Amino acid sequence: MLGAMVGVEIPIERLVGKWKVSQNRSALDRAGVVAGLHGRGDLELAGLVSAVDGEGDGAA
Repeated sequence: MLGAMVGVEIPIERLVGKWKVSQNRSALDRAGVVAGLHGRGDLELAGLVSAVDGEGDGAA
């Protein structure tokens, strides 16, 4: 079986992603996300969620 294994190398030229920060959730759920992020010390991401939600300037 080991003889049938083949290695493959694929060069990556660019990455395209999408941020999912609970935009499709209720205001109560989004507030819970921010509170949870603050609770675990992730102030930068909590600020991002708040900014996306329109409740802040993005500063934690």
